[in-house]
Amino acid sequence: LSINLFPQLKCIHRDLAARNVLVTKGRMAKIGDFGLARDIDNDTNYVVRGNVRLPVKWMAPESIFQGMYTMKSDVWAYGILLWEIFSLGVTPYPGMKVDHTFYAMIERGFKMECPYYANESVYNIMCKCWELDSCNRPSFSKLVSVMAAQLREIEEKVCTKIKIMVTLRNVQNKNIIILPSALPQHA
Repeated sequence: LSINLFPQLKCIHRDLAARNVLVTKGRMAKIGDFGLARDIDNDTNYVVRGNVRLPVKWMAPESIFQGMYTMKSDVWAYGILLWEIFSLGVTPYPGMKVDHTFYAMIERGFKMECPYYANESVYNIMCKCWELDSCNRPSFSKLVSVMAAQLREIEEKVCTKIKIMVTLRNVQNKNIIILPSALPQHA
């Protein structure tokens, strides 16, 4: 299921996280666990509220403090999911216990640092997902278009670097000197 379909299906996932993303043989990511049973009793990432354990580190402030779940609280969780992906699966808010200090930091708008494998543009997307005021968070349709643009940009940069490497390898093999103006003009 695509995140872009959530609004059309009037679906609020409430537990969007890397642990609920399945990857097919064709490397397509699919969102799962729409209420599927699982053993969360021993998962320290869930906090007990009444008789329920909650994945607080993935939850938006309005979900934590007011028990409100909306499309925009799923957008917050999507930002956390991106952080998980670009940190290669590190648990969010590393080294932080879910306690009074954690809750106070979330209320003040604390944002995790940029994960090692994310560029500044992707980190900016994460930060927009983590806006305290849910009205200021992007919609899923906006996120899909922004992420698609990011992927195109990354693909262009990678293709340009490959062209440069192939050109340089050809030059080295033939002992030819090429002036910099003859190389592709991208990073």
